[in-house]
Amino acid sequence: MHKPLEEILNIDMRGKNILIIGEPTSGKTWLCEQIEDAGHLTIHTDSYKDFGYERSLYELMRDITDYQQPTMIEGILGYRLLRKGQELGIYKADIVIICETTPEKQAEIYMRERDQSKIKYMPSLKKGLKTIFNEFKEMTPKEDWPEFITFNNNY
Repeated sequence: MHKPLEEILNIDMRGKNILIIGEPTSGKTWLCEQIEDAGHLTIHTDSYKDFGYERSLYELMRDITDYQQPTMIEGILGYRLLRKGQELGIYKADIVIICETTPEKQAEIYMRERDQSKIKYMPSLKKGLKTIFNEFKEMTPKEDWPEFITFNNNY
């Protein structure tokens, strides 16, 4: 379900695990900062990049299970967390907010703030993220799905 920012900010998120996912430059970190903290452990998955592709996910899962409190997690690694958490039975999001933006806005931000040479990898990254997301949905009974919210970030 698509929701505007105002509706997302009015959702009662107390006691719930919140996962914010989306492509690079879609506004995941920004949205996380806009949502009022309701006692969550807030995790930005970019903080785990230095562990490398494989280990980053396991370090994230370890941190989540060590803290034993509701989480608000944002970042691309969230896709893999969703799938692996379901597979291992160690993480379940209550609400998944999927941030979207236009390819034009994405290119604009890469040109202004990021490594422009990486924009060419966006189509394959997008395809990979979609595959992981669909694998999660296929392995999870529909009645166990989190609430999915799509946020079109037109900043």
